Amino acid sequence: MAYDMNQTEILEATARVTPQWLAGFFDGEGYVAAQKGANAASYSVRVFLYQKEPKVLALVQFLYGGNSSYRVRRGRKQGCHELHWYGKAALPLLRVIKDHVICKRRQVEAGIEMAEQQTYTGSPYSISTENIVRREELARVIISANQEI
Repeated sequence: MAYDMNQTEILEATARVTPQWLAGFFDGEGYVAAQKGANAASYSVRVFLYQKEPKVLALVQFLYGGNSSYRVRRGRKQGCHELHWYGKAALPLLRVIKDHVICKRRQVEAGIEMAEQQTYTGSPYSISTENIVRREELARVIISANQEI
């Protein structure tokens, strides 16, 4: 999982992934997004961590799950590794870093509330008007805070 690390090294390294360290890493390399799908009734939260070195993301994934991928962004020659969570799956990570993030505190707090607002487990689903309105408010908070960074 952590590529060239044996089991003992993985356990030692994951012990150093403290909430404070992870929050600092997230402040620098993380991103909270509010996204609305083409057929979606409302916004949902998306959380991303980016890093050129996959080993760090593998350790975070070992502890907090998430899906990993490698992508090259437009306008860049080199790609980066990405770890991402959607909806309620982001809650464990966001809750752990919430009290320790500095730069992205508003996004993390709004992301937690938005994920908690997610009441469906699949489709078809119905969502209340109040829930839609609140998610739109939270989306504006996230979008606005992201533009300030």
